Amino acid sequence: MNDYIKNLCEIINYGSMDNTYKMSWIRSVVESCEKNPKQKLHFDELSPLIFKYYWNQSIFFQLKQSPSNNKKPEIIQLVEKEIEQYKNQFGNRPKRFIEVQDKISIPTSKISTIL
Repeated sequence: MNDYIKNLCEIINYGSMDNTYKMSWIRSVVESCEKNPKQKLHFDELSPLIFKYYWNQSIFFQLKQSPSNNKKPEIIQLVEKEIEQYKNQFGNRPKRFIEVQDKISIPTSKISTIL
């Protein structure tokens, strides 16, 4: 494994993550690099991965993503909107992203624009 990826994995496993966007961002970068190690990263590739990590955090733990409930980060708002639509259609039982990815719509272009 590339030293850069090893270092990122160490940060993920042992580093202090004081807010969730850093964790979602870095995990998405590592996952993308593992899948396509020689390609340049593009926001359209990172967007679904970031969505996935926020989905899992939000649907199970309802983590507070900002100091104000009135002004949540835009990506969180998009994820929560999809979670609400999912719950309305399939019920309130939380499921991991991998279990529902074919049943939801990821607003990739909106997330890329925000990134």
